[in-house]
Amino acid sequence: MEEPIYSFDKFQLLAGQRRLLSHGQDVRLGGRAMDILLTLIARAGEVVPTPEIVASVWPETHVEDGNLRVHMAALRKALGDETGDFPHIRNVTGRGYAFTAPLKHGLSEPARVGIVRPAGHLPPPATSIIGREQVLEGLRAKLTQRRCVTIVGPAGVGKTTVAVALANSVGTHFCDGVVFVDLSIVVDPVAVTATIASAVGALPTSNDAIHGLRERLRQREMLIVLDNCEHVIEASAELVADILRYAPGVRIVATSREHLRVEDEWVQRLPPLDVPEEGAEISADVALQSSAVRLFVERCSANLGGYQLSDVDAPWVAEICRKLDGIALAIEFAAGLVGTIGLSGLTHSLNDFFRVFTRGRRTALSRHQTLRAAIEWSFNLIPEQERAALRSLSVFSGFTMDAAYEIAGEHFSSRYDFEDAISNLVAKSLISPDLKGRDARYRLLETTRAYARAELTKSDPENDLALRHARYFLAQLEGAAILGKELDRNELGNVREAVAWSFSPGGDPEFGIALVVAAVPLWISQSLVDECIATVSSALKWIGDKTGFERARMQLYAALGWPQMHKETELKTGAVAWQVVLDIADALEDREYQLRALWALWVDRTNSGRPKAALDMAMRFKELASASNHSDFLLGDRMIARAYHLVGHHEKGQQHVEHMLLHYPASASATDLIRFQYDQRTTAQITLARILWVTGEIDRARECIADMIEMSSRHSLTLCHVMSDGACPISISIGDFAESWRYVTLLQERTKAHALDVWNTYASIYEVELKNAEGEAEAGLDRLSEAMALLRRSGFLLYDSTFVAALARVLAGAGRIQEASDIVAASIAQCEATGEGWYLPELLRMRGELHLQAGDSEVLAAALFERSRNLARGQNARFWLLRTAISESKLAITKGRVASVRQILQPSVEFFHAQHHTADYREAVRILQSV
Repeated sequence: MEEPIYSFDKFQLLAGQRRLLSHGQDVRLGGRAMDILLTLIARAGEVVPTPEIVASVWPETHVEDGNLRVHMAALRKALGDETGDFPHIRNVTGRGYAFTAPLKHGLSEPARVGIVRPAGHLPPPATSIIGREQVLEGLRAKLTQRRCVTIVGPAGVGKTTVAVALANSVGTHFCDGVVFVDLSIVVDPVAVTATIASAVGALPTSNDAIHGLRERLRQREMLIVLDNCEHVIEASAELVADILRYAPGVRIVATSREHLRVEDEWVQRLPPLDVPEEGAEISADVALQSSAVRLFVERCSANLGGYQLSDVDAPWVAEICRKLDGIALAIEFAAGLVGTIGLSGLTHSLNDFFRVFTRGRRTALSRHQTLRAAIEWSFNLIPEQERAALRSLSVFSGFTMDAAYEIAGEHFSSRYDFEDAISNLVAKSLISPDLKGRDARYRLLETTRAYARAELTKSDPENDLALRHARYFLAQLEGAAILGKELDRNELGNVREAVAWSFSPGGDPEFGIALVVAAVPLWISQSLVDECIATVSSALKWIGDKTGFERARMQLYAALGWPQMHKETELKTGAVAWQVVLDIADALEDREYQLRALWALWVDRTNSGRPKAALDMAMRFKELASASNHSDFLLGDRMIARAYHLVGHHEKGQQHVEHMLLHYPASASATDLIRFQYDQRTTAQITLARILWVTGEIDRARECIADMIEMSSRHSLTLCHVMSDGACPISISIGDFAESWRYVTLLQERTKAHALDVWNTYASIYEVELKNAEGEAEAGLDRLSEAMALLRRSGFLLYDSTFVAALARVLAGAGRIQEASDIVAASIAQCEATGEGWYLPELLRMRGELHLQAGDSEVLAAALFERSRNLARGQNARFWLLRTAISESKLAITKGRVASVRQILQPSVEFFHAQHHTADYREAVRILQSV
């Protein structure tokens, strides 16, 4: 048999003989070093991770990394890499090794024509092999190193397709050809030997098939493909071991749900095709990066006489491939239905895989002609006890061993037996393990799960297992709440399954209400606002006017209390919802929900631009919290601080917020995140950062922002709060535009991903502000006006005055001075009516500037500047004081009073000199230098 030969530099590698030559002379190389070289050359040009090298060289053996380094050093020494300027093997720190030398690949002798194979001809190859190119390349290399390669994977993943493609690509290297043996037709394991002997043309001697097979293969150079070994695994393994022992020129490629466990076997686990990630918007170009999508499109094109994936179709196709878990056979069946029911219909039909996929390719192997047949084949091969476990496990979307034993362990005499059954199901590719996290998790592929769930329905018509599953996860949610913790986010799928079953025709809606109430903290902690609101709304609709659900109604309405942050529902939301909560809480004398409702109503008053009313709510909260716990009392301080800041009493606000931050216990953070949606320490720092900014402590404000971003990076809701209320407005106001663009972009991404509508609108306004500051005066005028109108319609007026100022700057830049002046005047009147004083100095200054730009009375402008200055001084708002000083200085220069400029500006410049140099500070310095 000819063999691959690799040439590089002065070396030649004869892979089949495991010989390395240098200028024709043998290079002494140990066995492990040779294995390393063959592994790297098989993937020349790419970085091979260290664990993969170790697994290849020391299969099924645990070795220390030091072993690899020793043999790698020997290999590199043999190649001269220790002294040469251009090493053949490069070490990529933290990742692995790569063979980087130019490489030529050929054969050691001319290819010889293979024999005719009437009994063992290969099945027709697939029209194209998609997503398996690297696997095939690796397997070709492995066949030169190992005499037995077993391709392992779940039903329909494409094992036979890969095996046939591999045999076709290397068939001419075997002078006695390739034989394909379909073992799926073998019922009795005793018949395995006779079936293979017949396929290779062996005649039994004295009724001894094994002897005849040995004699036939002893001098042969042949590749034998054994397809579908799992149902006769032991007989197949024994026979393969015998062939490898007595026929040195024969190589074996086997496909099975589990490996053979024979000597010199290389196991290639064939995973499903990769699918697009869930959640993000997807275009056709992005979707086609997934091999599952490429296969779907290729098969659609073949079935429809041409098909190109469009951006419109891409989300549908991505969803189909995800639902089918990247299983090639299922994807082929799905593609065959597009011409009949369309992409949308197909997506919605996939809830019932086996009703949809009733017909496959007529030319396929019988077990592959329907999806049910493919999975049923595997299911019927396992013992009844394992089948019972698989049926029971179908209630999970994914599971830990503890959860699985709790729900599905009743058929086993001990946990040891149960864990052994799970291990067997993993080995047989019926359960997929995920060992990346701290605790091992397992799941059934969706196609396997759908079959097992259908079988469960037959054996458990009363839904006992579904109820047990729902009870288990209700207990987990309630236990986490008692401990002030969050349930592992990996269990979200199980919570969804339990809720869906509870409200299904055979479920228990009253139990579902308890589940939804308990699950709200999990949804909130994961920033899954839309999902939370939709599920809570459905639960409230089921309750309707029913009696006996007052507490649940109160708890569910509490989850609907934040419509400003998400899309609206048909039910009562916002302040109305919270008033419902407060009324029920008062009737039930439930202090916890009284506090939650008061806090929420304080938020409502704050968000609607009524800081004086918000201050009243904060005082009521703190009074009620005095009889509660210490952390609640401190939350009252945070609420009061926020209200004081917005009113313009910054020093009082700073005292309250710093007192809260100093004494707030770290242990309360997790619990309060569940109760009040945000991390309270972080949101307190937002208020502190804003106060520091307005009072001129720029460096401390920026440090505060950096700390908040780091603390909230894993909780999108809190992070968006930090960005929208702190990081974006402060960075824009001080003129740090590079930082501002980074914050605005992050806010846009997170708010879009989590459907946080108001903060997404903020991000749009901040983007327009930045573009205006960079000279695009009218670019965002319509967008800014629409954004402000949207906020006003929702009653969200918290920062309306600052957005009015942004709109006025755009209008003024477009020459529409009078319109700008009018909206600023209206905003001043609104602030005076509601008690919002923090931004009033800046509005007064802006109106003075607009009077000057319009050519109005300088006396009127000077009076407005004076009001701004006095108000800023009274609030200790040095940031606004500097801006007003700049405006007054410019007016003084215009009127010829240059001597007064230094007196006006110098105090502010001296204060800000030691701070981060803001755009206003640089402008003030420029003015001073000019006079």
